[in-house]
Amino acid sequence: MDIVLIFELIGTGVTIDPETIITAWIMLTSLVPFIILQISIIFKLHSLMRHIITLVAFIVSVAFLLSYFCYQIFKPWIQKRRLEFVMNEHLLHEFLKHIQKLAEGKLLTSQGAPNLEVIRSLFQNFDLDKNKDLTHDELDKIIREIWTEELHHKGEQAIMKDLDMNGNDIICEEEFVTGLTKRLLLSKHQGKCFFNKSTLDDLFKQIKTRYERNKHLISEISKHAQDSGLGNLLTDEGELNVTVAKRLFNEFDLDNDKCISLMELRTAIQGIKFEQTGSSQEEVLAHLMEELDKNDDKVIDENEFVNAFSKLLGSKTTMDDIYLEVWKKTEELFDEKEQRELNNLDSVKKWATPISLLLLGTFILSLSSQPLVGSVQQFSKAAGIPSFFVSFVIIPLATNTRRAKSIIASANKKKRRMTFLAFSEIYGSAFMNNILGLSLLLAIIYFRGLAWDFSAEVLVIVIVATIMGLIGCLFSRIPLWTCFIAYLLYPLSLAFVYVLNNFYGWL
Repeated sequence: MDIVLIFELIGTGVTIDPETIITAWIMLTSLVPFIILQISIIFKLHSLMRHIITLVAFIVSVAFLLSYFCYQIFKPWIQKRRLEFVMNEHLLHEFLKHIQKLAEGKLLTSQGAPNLEVIRSLFQNFDLDKNKDLTHDELDKIIREIWTEELHHKGEQAIMKDLDMNGNDIICEEEFVTGLTKRLLLSKHQGKCFFNKSTLDDLFKQIKTRYERNKHLISEISKHAQDSGLGNLLTDEGELNVTVAKRLFNEFDLDNDKCISLMELRTAIQGIKFEQTGSSQEEVLAHLMEELDKNDDKVIDENEFVNAFSKLLGSKTTMDDIYLEVWKKTEELFDEKEQRELNNLDSVKKWATPISLLLLGTFILSLSSQPLVGSVQQFSKAAGIPSFFVSFVIIPLATNTRRAKSIIASANKKKRRMTFLAFSEIYGSAFMNNILGLSLLLAIIYFRGLAWDFSAEVLVIVIVATIMGLIGCLFSRIPLWTCFIAYLLYPLSLAFVYVLNNFYGWL
């Protein structure tokens, strides 16, 4: 087990393209003005020289910023990669609008659920050779009227990537219905930050896994009942044979106390092969207990056992039922989140004023050259929160959470191209945050004649950015173990800044 874990950490990872490596190198150049600022601390220069060093760092940071803009004008591949992030979603939305025009009915029912009959009918119409698969040629004929020639190929690629779930370059009926159902749900709840493609992927996986697990368990338990001489759990009419079910209950009830405990259920299912369910024995045991123990008293009585098996054996779940259950779960999730937002309205209002004032204060700061550190300290005092926590936890989370969600959602698609773009977006954002933020701060400090008091923070930025930048520059395939470095860098950097400021007197 340990060998397998070591192999997964070392042998697995994410391959990145040459453009991402270039973006990582560009991000590293943003550290040059930060390093220049450390000269005054390293050589303990007097105030005049520190002022000159600040000016040099400011000029370098502005020069780098302008150079980056010029580079993107003459070499626009960075902009194109960022636009590709947005374009994929736009192309898929256009595709959805187009096939609605081709459909023989509404893609959504009057209740807002996916109209599976219409979606399947669309697939059959698109499948020209009637081989139950959509090829590139068939997809090409569907989208011929949507885009110009320039966007046509990109549109076809985006649709194939989104619908072709097993990556075999063809779209089967199940993939078409699943992909289109997800797209319809995403379109319906577009703009909700808590609702994205990964949410739907998780729901589909969860519900389909439960369906396949139930099917396998019932098959194995029915086979066990027959092999044990208890009889067939199903009658000739396809209903539960209650007599056999009660015999099975008595066999599982080892201590004859008229109920089945968790330990007894574990003993009863030991002979079942779990590999086909894709779950461990403990996962199957927990699932079976949830299905059978309806009153949640941690034991299963005879009535619960018989009723649950009657329901499970009588279930004729199809893929259409799974799609509709996902829709219901999605609506429940959406309503629950909406209600939670309404319930939290008062607390949001309570925090809206100080947060808005903080943001407004930052904007005024850029115009009137008021010290940013003073604004943060005033907010910290008013809110009763340590200034260190405000500066290095609250503000970074507030400014970066939305971007992080977007990047994670994109990476969750598990497409190589989207992974490249996600890394490029991270490195590009780090460059802009470093250079733009530092340029603004140095302008305020220099032109107001203020002292530079952020040496510890700058040192941490240099260390963290160097480590993550070198990982992107030196590895064409980023191994899985590097994620632990990334996760640890944030708390370690906070601790490092705290120690330097409070125990070594760094300013």
